[in-house]
Amino acid sequence: MNSISSLGAVIGTLGGAAVRSRLATAFDRDLPAALVENVVAIGEAILVVGLL
Repeated sequence: MNSISSLGAVIGTLGGAAVRSRLATAFDRDLPAALVENVVAIGEAILVVGLL
């Protein structure tokens, strides 16, 4: 199970970096992309904690 968690972490990291890169290109700046990424991450954390 530990290797599955590690694989998920790697996929999430690389996928998040790709999405942030595309957002930064779309906004022509990194700050809005970073803010969107943070809002999504906080929302996901709240959802996961709420399900526990």
